[in-house]
Amino acid sequence: MNGRKQAWLETCINIHNFHVERIRIDEKWNYRDTAAELDRSLGSVSQCIKVARWLKTHQSKIQSFSDLKSCLEWIREMEKDRKSELI
Repeated sequence: MNGRKQAWLETCINIHNFHVERIRIDEKWNYRDTAAELDRSLGSVSQCIKVARWLKTHQSKIQSFSDLKSCLEWIREMEKDRKSELI
């Protein structure tokens, strides 16, 4: 990545940080509120927050993706694998 995060990842981090900060102010704040405030779809907010959370524990892997779609596909596979291990 040449020491610079991709725009999609920066967007996800910014949405996550905004959301977390709003929750600190108002504990009833939710994804819908964030989506409305940022004029984004609920789905895009949910996806970005998911990516930002995974970034905390899988930083190098998340940063290796060139786009959000590929990153989310990997996360979904990881989640599916985790669920199958519990069965």
